[in-house]
Amino acid sequence: MTADALPDMMPPGAVAGPSRARACVRRPASVRPVAYLPDPDERERLAATLGETLRRLRAEAGLGTRALAVRAATTRSTVVRLERGERRPRRSMLSSLAMGLDPDRHVELLEVLAAAAGPSLRPESDGSARFRRRQIEAGILAGRVPLPSNIARPLALHRQADAASRKAERILARPGALDDAEALAVVNELMDVARRLREQAGRPFTLYLGKHRIRVGYRW
Repeated sequence: MTADALPDMMPPGAVAGPSRARACVRRPASVRPVAYLPDPDERERLAATLGETLRRLRAEAGLGTRALAVRAATTRSTVVRLERGERRPRRSMLSSLAMGLDPDRHVELLEVLAAAAGPSLRPESDGSARFRRRQIEAGILAGRVPLPSNIARPLALHRQADAASRKAERILARPGALDDAEALAVVNELMDVARRLREQAGRPFTLYLGKHRIRVGYRW
């Protein structure tokens, strides 16, 4: 390309000349490579490796593409494109997918997916990692992204215990409840249920999700 052709590719006000030629040349957007788009050969390989692996793990988990997308805090189109080999993934995305597939096997499944992606795994950036983390945190808070069973089970038990305790409180708050033998019997039963649930749940704990702090089992 000659210097005479440069002005058509330069921003307004730029000066063409031998010393500026290297800095001012811009590749047309239509031919610039896009970091997340594989070429045809790579796409075929990704579909046969990462795509097939993800499809198999999803089937084993009994999840459709939409269900996995919800559990991984992403979109269905992302899952579909990864299975077709149409996208180069980042590790943070594979981590989200592993969490959605089975949070109890998160580390294991992440390594399986990363190995399947191979050299097509895109470099992670601070921005992409933060975005994925926030999406997962929001999904957990909304109840869409599953938690590991060692957290999910005691969390559910403590919440059931809290519900039983609140129901007992509402009964006691009724006028004349303290003089109602039947009402007191129900309250005693509810409090006993709450006690047993808390024993199964174990000690209270605090769950930190970004700026959010969830105190579990500290009601009493």
